[in-house]
Amino acid sequence: MNNGSPEIVSSSALHWAHPVVRQWFLNKFGAPTEPQQQGWPQILAGKTTLISAPTGSGKTLAAFLACIDQLVRKALAGDLLDETQVLYVSPLKALGNDIQKNLELPLGEILQLAGEHGLLMPPIRTGVRTGDTLIGTPTRFQRSKQIGTHVGMIPSEDSSAGKQRLGHISKQGNSLLRFLLVEAAQAAARIHPDWRRQYIHLAVRRHKSIAKVAMGRRLAIRLYWMWRNGCEYSRSLEFGSYAGPSVPTSLRPF
Repeated sequence: MNNGSPEIVSSSALHWAHPVVRQWFLNKFGAPTEPQQQGWPQILAGKTTLISAPTGSGKTLAAFLACIDQLVRKALAGDLLDETQVLYVSPLKALGNDIQKNLELPLGEILQLAGEHGLLMPPIRTGVRTGDTLIGTPTRFQRSKQIGTHVGMIPSEDSSAGKQRLGHISKQGNSLLRFLLVEAAQAAARIHPDWRRQYIHLAVRRHKSIAKVAMGRRLAIRLYWMWRNGCEYSRSLEFGSYAGPSVPTSLRPF
């Protein structure tokens, strides 16, 4: 047997990883790169590590995977606290791609893989905070769930085994923004029949606190899509997230 075969090298380089994390990595990439193999021992030892390698060699994932492995172990053991566990600092230009490629995508696929193995693993959330604004650009979020996660308002969450747990207001995001959204949503529920009907329905079926979070999250999503699409509030009420941009009166057809 050739002790230098890629399969043996891959397994030995990832001996520290949880079996689910190790399986995901090998299924996804086949084998670690040389910068990853040399970097992991230093990172796992808690040492300040500088990896100098060409673009595309997996430097960022080398650091992220060690963190992901620790978070996965805590999540599976039920020890994952609802607080910031890992802080990643990056230039703003590369931040979005790094989060999507090296965090959100791996975490989603590992969550699915854990479920296939019958492991109940709560979701591990990511968040982005920039120094300029609370949200950033109008095109930042592609899905409504990302907006709710960003502001820390999640009425319900899916786990890896298809289970659901009651939602909550997390520590993530801006507490003042959450307070204003909940208060504004309560005001909307008092004066708008559709909002009042949905609030009462949720409060009766679930709980008032969950209904407040759900309506605040709904308002956050509505306001974000209004901002992104440049639509008026009346059009947003009629068409929801699909409302297009406002058309000046002079350009509207007769």
